[in-house]
Amino acid sequence: MATTPPDASTIPSWILLDSEGYIGDSSDDYNYNTNLAWRREGQPIVVTLRPAHPPTPSHLLVHCPFLGPDQVFRHRPSIVCTAEGFLLRVVIGAQPRRSTGTWPSSPRGITTEMCNYLIYTLIRNESPSLKMLPNPHPRFFWDHEVVLLPHGDCQFTVAALLPTTKHNEFDLHLFRSANWGWSSRKVLLESLQDPFPVPIPVHASYRLSQHVTITTITLGGAGGTVSWVELWSGILLCDVLRDDDNKLRGVSVPLSVPKRLSLPDGLKYCPKPFRGIAIVENNRLKVVELDADGDRLTENDPETRGLGFRIHDWTLTTYTNSKIGSGHDWEINCTVKASDITIDEAARSALLSCGLLREQQNDKPGGATERKLQNMDACQPVPGLDDRGIVNVGGAK
Repeated sequence: MATTPPDASTIPSWILLDSEGYIGDSSDDYNYNTNLAWRREGQPIVVTLRPAHPPTPSHLLVHCPFLGPDQVFRHRPSIVCTAEGFLLRVVIGAQPRRSTGTWPSSPRGITTEMCNYLIYTLIRNESPSLKMLPNPHPRFFWDHEVVLLPHGDCQFTVAALLPTTKHNEFDLHLFRSANWGWSSRKVLLESLQDPFPVPIPVHASYRLSQHVTITTITLGGAGGTVSWVELWSGILLCDVLRDDDNKLRGVSVPLSVPKRLSLPDGLKYCPKPFRGIAIVENNRLKVVELDADGDRLTENDPETRGLGFRIHDWTLTTYTNSKIGSGHDWEINCTVKASDITIDEAARSALLSCGLLREQQNDKPGGATERKLQNMDACQPVPGLDDRGIVNVGGAK
């Protein structure tokens, strides 16, 4: 491992991080941001951060140099959540009996015992910290159900919220670094959220009648407030540092009626291609909504498995909530159409070179034509974390 820190001027003050890590092949991947922790089986897990200046994403590499002959990575390492550090999940288990020749992205066959949870903390100008958490068995939760809360003096809490079979009742699973152990308790939804603003079609009633967590947000404060977000219907808030607080508070999210939702099956799909949320400067929640105007295609989108469209234009709308106590406190910040956005020649050249502004047309000479920004199939909007009004938008080729 490298022992000499790089020049501080070469290290970015913030980074964009891939949601999944990569498998390291050897010690050649190690650098000053490398550290190791020990599995309960006695084998090391080595984690390395390769920082890059935005908008280039930074990467986490995971290396397990002494795995047994029957042990393999059952899934790419995942960055479960971030908050002054990263919670990682590394799944190691026996080789599956059947191999399809492709990366085993399906969670089928993965058990809690295979999951290794680690906390990686990187402090500027200091060596990184990597700690292995006790296995949460028999508890099992998905990555999107977990939130990380740092609370000073290198202490932290990990919280996972899972629905039970009873209406408005949930199991809250907590790991606290102070006692280095897991605990669980029942919590109830105290205040119902506002009624859904549009009629719920029958085919979407199962999804929208319950809270399906899409992402989590760390708010902090004296009570250690964290939230589990369902981007169609609302947010569940809980003060996880208060042992006597067994209540959840519900806050609705702003929802207009995007054109895709007006279609018969629009609401049954995951909202992440159309909506994003983040906690921004001055402890405000910001929601961004992407509404596309286009023609519905006969087939669903092969990447998202959602509705397939030929896009004519798309609109971004941002909302903020500074009180975070009610669904009535949302305010519209800005609305902008893609057709009103002017891009300079450098940005245009970059979008052309990566293919986002090229439309494949196999029946024409050359095979591709240039398309305008508003015809790009935009998706997965994410608010920037400062007050500059930046929205990050993904694009499909």
